[in-house]
Amino acid sequence: MGTVPNQLTWTTGVAASAANLNSNVRDAVNFLLSPPLVSVTTTSSLSWASSTSPAVITQWATATANTDSNWALSPNPSRLTANTPGLYEIWLYIHYGWVTYTATQMAHCGIALNNAAGAWLNNGGANRLAEDTRVLSNNASLGTSIDITIDQFLNPGDYVEAYTAQTSGANATIAAGQFNALFGMRWVGSQ
Repeated sequence: MGTVPNQLTWTTGVAASAANLNSNVRDAVNFLLSPPLVSVTTTSSLSWASSTSPAVITQWATATANTDSNWALSPNPSRLTANTPGLYEIWLYIHYGWVTYTATQMAHCGIALNNAAGAWLNNGGANRLAEDTRVLSNNASLGTSIDITIDQFLNPGDYVEAYTAQTSGANATIAAGQFNALFGMRWVGSQ
């Protein structure tokens, strides 16, 4: 767990010792230069059936950054868990490949929040922090991208998960790699 530096309130007579300067200047700057950060992606394509309802929690396969042990492949590869308390910027990017259909159909994704005890935190069970729905593209050179960013206070043990769904009537694919599926969070401030 990262430790947010606790700053000394300087008063008259407090010595500017090496220990005080290290803990109040060096440690604080080092923490801010490398705050808790995690970013995960997929290593193989994800394929959603012709109508994915309810939404499916996305399982991640590899971390591109993981400075505070916020993600593990086992036992819960869907979770990004806060170990350091604070305000986090949380992001999700999903790109659905094009699908063949005749009517206007939708792609949907979002970010859900759970607390350390596994209970929903918001509105008596509605744990959706943010979500977005877009019309799926049936243009072979385009596809459909959904991009969500939100700030949320997290306590140690709280975790977020991403969920996705689509209603095209045909299978839809999210290709592998961070340019098609990326989920992450970064500590940006104390509580």
